[in-house]
Amino acid sequence: VPAGSTTGNIRVTNGTDSVESSSAYTVFQAPTVTSFTPSTGPAGTTVTITGTEFNSITSVRFNGVNASFTVNSTTSITATVPSGASTGAITVVNGSGTGTSGTNFTVTLPPSISGFSPSSGGVGSSVVITGTNFTGATAVSFNGTAAASFTVNSSSQITAVVGTGTTTGNIIVVTPSGADTSVTPYTVIADLIVSTSATVSGTYNSITVTGTGVATLGGTLTALGNTVIQTGGTINFGTEVLSGIGNFTAQSGSRIIVGSPQGIDAVGISGNIQVNGTRTINAGARVEYAGASGNQNAGNLISNVDTVIVNLASGDLILNNSMTVNRHLEFTTGSIRLGANNLTIGSTGSIVNATSTTYVKTNGIGTLRRTVQNNSTNVVYPVGSLSSFTPAQVQLNGTSTTDIISVRVFNGVLSNATSGLPLATSMVDRTWAISETVAGGSNATITLTWNSLEEVGGFNRTQSAVSRYNTGNNQWTYVGTAFGAATGTDPYSRSISGVTGLTFFTVGDSLATPLPVNLVSFAGKGLNEDVLLTWTTASEQNNRGFSVERSTDGENFTEINFVNGKEYSVVRVNYELLDEGA
Repeated sequence: VPAGSTTGNIRVTNGTDSVESSSAYTVFQAPTVTSFTPSTGPAGTTVTITGTEFNSITSVRFNGVNASFTVNSTTSITATVPSGASTGAITVVNGSGTGTSGTNFTVTLPPSISGFSPSSGGVGSSVVITGTNFTGATAVSFNGTAAASFTVNSSSQITAVVGTGTTTGNIIVVTPSGADTSVTPYTVIADLIVSTSATVSGTYNSITVTGTGVATLGGTLTALGNTVIQTGGTINFGTEVLSGIGNFTAQSGSRIIVGSPQGIDAVGISGNIQVNGTRTINAGARVEYAGASGNQNAGNLISNVDTVIVNLASGDLILNNSMTVNRHLEFTTGSIRLGANNLTIGSTGSIVNATSTTYVKTNGIGTLRRTVQNNSTNVVYPVGSLSSFTPAQVQLNGTSTTDIISVRVFNGVLSNATSGLPLATSMVDRTWAISETVAGGSNATITLTWNSLEEVGGFNRTQSAVSRYNTGNNQWTYVGTAFGAATGTDPYSRSISGVTGLTFFTVGDSLATPLPVNLVSFAGKGLNEDVLLTWTTASEQNNRGFSVERSTDGENFTEINFVNGKEYSVVRVNYELLDEGA
């Protein structure tokens, strides 16, 4: 059939005549493709092609790959996208030619999972899935359980959250183009819930100790999620570590037993708690320090807590920051060293079982702070140095104002309370620093207690009294007190009443009032009919000078001269006076 032929009869001609068929021969034209639907899809998608001259169609191709097809009419064909097809034009072929679509059919590829991270986790964990052809994903599942949620970050990445009830198994990603299954399984890590007494270790998703639970660490315990010690629950760390990436929370009424020598810190990788998240100890929690040997640091996590129990096998608990104990400070074994930190007991709190071997050691500028009510009730401050227990008691009468009173005690007595020369004659070799939060409004009774080992310089406890440092004239004074016998039998106590200004206090006897001059030497040397007098002072305070007197009988003295002093000096000063005609 020649090009350009149309439907009609067939005529045959020779040299003399011609003959024509009795019926017409139908000539089919080349097909045309005007549209198709859908415009995109994976292999196996059914596509309806619309056009003209769909007669005697011999093939339908998707970007050159033959497809199976059905001719519905001269204007409609149904074809199936073949395997191996790629994005490109659709062509329809018959004996007269080829019809080609004006636009491409887009072949979408099924998803392919190449990996995921992390390889394990618990319910609620986020998992990043990598691969190809993730665009338009409709479902993500873990071992058949749908993800709690997922986000298609790009065609090559999905972030999915492990759903409740998920068990260990493969990950499946589904798109309109198909589905793919991971080669390796995702391992689901279980939660740990402790409701009875149990020894625990290992790796878990989230960890919960309920109100009836006691969790004792038998090794390192790792939490991928959060750890919560509920009200009434107990966690006993011993020397083991809680690690992980979540938060740690001890609720009000929970109990924490700390055994690490480093205690528990707010951040970092030391002590019993080393999770990366936030570490929270509720102000209503109870903390027991139970170090197995030597001194134990409290750590810097706790600043406000209901109860602190000191239960060390040996050594002392060392505060690393100031702390408030709202209800109970309880001693079992061991003492507390304050250093530069303050220890505050809540307004209704108490100190239990303080003794001469379990007390608050004020070995720095830190103080023990307690609320003293204006009801004439003694409040005990179980304080002492590193080596001895020398407590104080403070009482405020009804005319006073309730206040927070701070107490610390340190070794020695200095001429200026915290500086100057040591005073070590006829006294107790301790200074009690007692101060009030709100200045004024106090009418206090102070009781100081000491041991015989702290008495120095021939101290006479039968003629003793409390001495206080007068900041007005910078002198120790016995004003407002009377000398008398100390009470008790090693330890001993003395009290002073009517104290309206809290300051530094010590205990001395009737010979202990410090002189303004510390005399090192005094000598006389005869020079013919004269005498040369020489003397040396190590320090002078408020010293106007020396009245030099002479006596011929040892009972009656006459002033021979007055030598001016240095008024104030902390260095050696040499003096001389020539007594002529002596």
